[in-house]
Amino acid sequence: MDNVALWLMSAEVINGSSMIVYNQQMAVYACVHYSTLLDLHARAFQVPISLALLTPVKPTVAIFKEFIETSRHLFLPLLVCNQTLFKCHTLFD
Repeated sequence: MDNVALWLMSAEVINGSSMIVYNQQMAVYACVHYSTLLDLHARAFQVPISLALLTPVKPTVAIFKEFIETSRHLFLPLLVCNQTLFKCHTLFD
């Protein structure tokens, strides 16, 4: 699993982007959604995060669209809370 995480997080991506990638060595497809958390202790105050759906077969367009909607739905409360806490810590520290 560590190799999968390294593979997914080593990609150069745009915050909020989603894509389907394939790893030939592992014979696995991944639907991946990338985002960024704000952290006062991180380099450039940013920590990349991702959510992935791993599968041995190529995802259909319908599955990918549902993955995008679901990942945005899951990330939204986390990102809103993270931004609120980051602003509070920068204003009051």
